[in-house]
Amino acid sequence: MGSWYKTCGVSGLHIVDGEEVMVFALEKNTDQTERCYSTAFWAPAMLPFYAKYADYGGGCDETGPALPFLLSGIKEVMIEQELGKNEYHDIAVKRADFDIELFYEAVHENRLFSKDYQGREMMIDFVMVRKDIADDILENFQREEYVGRDEGDCGWNNAYKKVTFAKILEDLPEYIAEFTKTLKVGDVKEDDELQQALTAIKFMRGMKVMGHKSTNLVNRWVSGDDYRYSSLVRPQEALIELFTAGKIDEATELLIDHLKARYIDCFMEMTRKNWSPGGHEGSQANEHHGYRVLAEATLRALDRESAENDEYNDEEVLED
Repeated sequence: MGSWYKTCGVSGLHIVDGEEVMVFALEKNTDQTERCYSTAFWAPAMLPFYAKYADYGGGCDETGPALPFLLSGIKEVMIEQELGKNEYHDIAVKRADFDIELFYEAVHENRLFSKDYQGREMMIDFVMVRKDIADDILENFQREEYVGRDEGDCGWNNAYKKVTFAKILEDLPEYIAEFTKTLKVGDVKEDDELQQALTAIKFMRGMKVMGHKSTNLVNRWVSGDDYRYSSLVRPQEALIELFTAGKIDEATELLIDHLKARYIDCFMEMTRKNWSPGGHEGSQANEHHGYRVLAEATLRALDRESAENDEYNDEEVLED
């Protein structure tokens, strides 16, 4: 089989050999009746790692603090597979041998599964997102958040404020200080009742360590709706482990990667995209023309809709 290109899970663009990517592990949902969210069909693990595409479906040069936690989480829940009749495709998948290379290979051969709480098998896969696309979204996407009439700076009745990823990161030092203070970093033992209680609180509340009334953006963005995501690796658990071990720099890097995942997921929600493994893979097609036609058609449609909305709003003002 010759080399082939992957497909970016956000943009649909080709991913060529050596392309820098973010990699998100996925679990296939057993219940696909709820179509409201980007997680309708596949649930992503919200701690990505980084790699370069290696031309045959997998990656190389993997980095990122999430990777050991992800591999450990998959090993814990994976359904082991014995070597089948076809030794080239029915490969053995064992915990003792599981590493990032076997992860890619097992996914490629459809041999990697976990079980849900009812004992039903769930396929494990992954999706790559071009890093240049992810970086562009993180730099330029702005999320409008409702704050109350005349309390914001945009939207109807100035009821919304625009939140950027950079703005979220400005609140990171305060959040980390509160997190470490809450966990009493360096002063908590494994069997401490406080540690057990805090762990339970983090699972129940997401990672909202500063209370519901806090204006800290990190506190708001990492909280809630985590039930929609894969539990192959739990960001709360990984962060608690790193913070309590005093590995503040590594924990901070991990938290930023989690925030990136949440922000990209929000972008997918706003653009009606679904998490899924890359489609149309197996070729080296990389033509640009169709993408440009689609991008230009989309811009024209949005311009028409904006013009119609402006005309309607002008009529409303005249009637008042």
